Amino acid sequence: MWQKSVKLEFDLVTLTEAGVAEQRKAWDDYDKRLEAVGFKRPTRPRGRPKIDSTTLPKRVIEVDDGQVSWLPNFHDPNSPEYAEYEEAMRRAGKQPGDAL
Repeated sequence: MWQKSVKLEFDLVTLTEAGVAEQRKAWDDYDKRLEAVGFKRPTRPRGRPKIDSTTLPKRVIEVDDGQVSWLPNFHDPNSPEYAEYEEAMRRAGKQPGDAL
């Protein structure tokens, strides 16, 4: 299957509707046989992915025209992150939305 996947990626194989339908039927049969011998398909996680709390949010964003602007402060006003961001803005003499 991996080889066929690579061949598809690089357009090295010609497919027909009937051939694809046959391959999907064979794959479904293979899945059923795997489940019959005890290999259950893993369930997909639901909801949004968890955010890694060790990574800091970006403080600047590049706009389509190449200009870099400050992001608005989305932190809780009583949090240290909010104060840190406001201090950085004050030191830079910038207001939210100003170009850098």
